[in-house]
Amino acid sequence: MRKLLLQRDVEGELAKGIRLEELDQHAEAARIYRRVLRRDPENPDALHLLALLYEKWGNLQRAIKLVSGAISFAKTPKAPYHTNLGNFLHKLARFDEAAEQYRLAISIDPNFDLPRLNLATTMSAIHDMDAATRTLEEALEICPDSPDVCFEAGSLRLSQRRLEEATALLERAVELKPSRIEAWIRLAMVHEFRGKGILAATALYKALKLEPQNDVARTNLSTVLTGLACAAESEKLLLEVVKTSPRAEVFGVLGTVYKDLGFVDLSLDCYAKALDMSTTVGEYQNFLYTLLYDPSLDDVEVAEQHRDWAKQFAEPLRPADLPRCSRTDPDRALRIGYVSGHFRDHAVTLFSRPMILAHDRSAFHITCYSSGTASDAMTDEFRDFAHQWRDISLMDDEAAAKLVREDEIDILVDLAGHIGGNRLLLFARKPAPIQMTYLGYQHTTGMDVMDYRITDAVADPPGATDHLYVEKLLRLDPSFFVYAPSDYAPDVAPPPSLENGFITFGCLNNPTKHGAAVVEVWAELLRAVPDSRLLLLGPTAHDADPRVAKLFESHGISGERVRFIGKRPRKVYLANYAQIDVALDPFSFSGHTTTCDALWQGVPVVTLAGKTYAARMSTSTLTQARCPQWIASSWDDYIAIARRLTENPAELATVRQSMRERLKSAPILDADGFTRSLESAFRKIWQEQCAQANP
Repeated sequence: MRKLLLQRDVEGELAKGIRLEELDQHAEAARIYRRVLRRDPENPDALHLLALLYEKWGNLQRAIKLVSGAISFAKTPKAPYHTNLGNFLHKLARFDEAAEQYRLAISIDPNFDLPRLNLATTMSAIHDMDAATRTLEEALEICPDSPDVCFEAGSLRLSQRRLEEATALLERAVELKPSRIEAWIRLAMVHEFRGKGILAATALYKALKLEPQNDVARTNLSTVLTGLACAAESEKLLLEVVKTSPRAEVFGVLGTVYKDLGFVDLSLDCYAKALDMSTTVGEYQNFLYTLLYDPSLDDVEVAEQHRDWAKQFAEPLRPADLPRCSRTDPDRALRIGYVSGHFRDHAVTLFSRPMILAHDRSAFHITCYSSGTASDAMTDEFRDFAHQWRDISLMDDEAAAKLVREDEIDILVDLAGHIGGNRLLLFARKPAPIQMTYLGYQHTTGMDVMDYRITDAVADPPGATDHLYVEKLLRLDPSFFVYAPSDYAPDVAPPPSLENGFITFGCLNNPTKHGAAVVEVWAELLRAVPDSRLLLLGPTAHDADPRVAKLFESHGISGERVRFIGKRPRKVYLANYAQIDVALDPFSFSGHTTTCDALWQGVPVVTLAGKTYAARMSTSTLTQARCPQWIASSWDDYIAIARRLTENPAELATVRQSMRERLKSAPILDADGFTRSLESAFRKIWQEQCAQANP
């Protein structure tokens, strides 16, 4: 009878200790557990509970000793004891021992999901992803309705980019346990990877309903909103986060938001703050890209910033022994590798697709290294054409570089530069004897392991810009690109002035390019052409841009003369050219895709020839389109050309209707001619390398 009373007293004491823990009175709970152990030194539950407190206090060695005692004194094996011993060992990176304890826990209680989940985590920690996957598969079979199992299995699928399976599992996880904020955040990540921004935002709003001040959910939501062209809403959210959590990541996202809204100075300030706190590869690259939008910066200074990035991040990865040309036959089929995250319907693809698909497959062996997660019908075209398709989206840069070496690539071509999703640190490891950068970025990579940058003599006049690049400039003749219009581009419409009775100028370029100097010239043009209007792309999905509207008002241009349209899907964007009589190119950072698109829709484009590649892309485009008469040499010339185009409506209509035929006979659409020029350059460089290897 006395023993029974003692047992009841112990159970009551332990229950009291657990209640105190729930009230965060951990020291009081520990005193109770120790009091129990003074009465009964072999009480396994008291030893186990006290071990958990020592883990909380960071004394893992003491925790291990206590829970080991609980295991030895327990009359029957208990899975939670072994599971928590495994947890303590895992935290000490004693992974093999931790895995052993988890397996013991599973053998004791096969239906207990926690040790399986933790075993999968341990297997991931030692990079045994097959074992981690098997463990979670077993957990799903045994506990299909466990929200924790669904969450962990969905998270693993996300890391493996098995996005449809990840979506189903994480949706099940939030269905089973809708109060778990981490599951909503992870589900949003899957939706974002799949390009479903609205669903991602919805999931994050649900997370914030559970915990309105959750910084991760708020920061992630701001990123999603920015991608949905809702930068103003994103800014508001981030300014709240900065007050409570001024982290580097938050300032980095805010920098992107301000760039998209056109506030370049604020953007650069935010990136600078982020870099002061934590210098990461991506944040530094965002900073570099934003520098290109600031016309006040010295060109040499911008180039130096790119070199500084390379010194910090790329040069430490440079191998001691650089690869040399193997199989030095100057005339053999060359193995060309293209690295891109955009082998799909994307602005870059308008130029990369016609080039790659026009390659002579008998003389050039093509490998596409895809680092993107999204795919569509164009992805299938690239995959079907290439001799080899390599998905490197789940590989780190070291593994991807190793694959390139194994593929014995002769010339490796980067199609991204410093834009998002790039793999420049793959190139930093110099996996190919010849490396080039092309298309995606408007400046140097800063990396001396990048041998060439593909351009032309119009975009980069010889002797004028060479000093800005680390790479040697490979100037193709006559053009650095070829363009393939979208299959869904609408038919050319007549000039809108014929119906409106007034001229509409327009620019559907990135609104970040609409700086004060550009607005000043455009305002003068509007004054020079009475009753004319200006149509601009706004920075968000809303049809407004308060920043630019205020700039025009400061030059005496009323709001009714400047109209904004929000960001729309590409098919709608192309249709909007029907509202423009004459397109205006911004001139510190000119257009390229937009210039090609405008011309294909029959709209003449006026550009100012600048000093750098970024300021001369449209100059090259109009030269290759055989429309040099629309290239200005000064601001006054720019205004004069635009005015002349508006003076004869009949001539403007003729230009519009004849433009597509003109382009079809020009270099701008000559995929075969361009690719032969590129292949000739590849071959010449290869032959030079062979001659050096075999003097």
